Amino acid sequence: MRRLILGAFAGSMLAISAMGEQVIVQVGPPRAVVEVRGRAPHPGWVYQRGYHRWEHRGHDYVFIEGHWR
Repeated sequence: MRRLILGAFAGSMLAISAMGEQVIVQVGPPRAVVEVRGRAPHPGWVYQRGYHRWEHRGHDYVFIEGHWR
């Protein structure tokens, strides 16, 4: 039983270490997008600005729109 548990643990550690992936981006993000906020939907809400996120599968930046929180 102990061998089974140790084998399962070692296998899971190996799988986790194989999933680690390093991405090096050598291109800066595009210029900032000017967003129109409008009024807050409720008192006390704050606007979280949009941002560019690196999409490594598409090898390009994707703009994530801002929203009220």
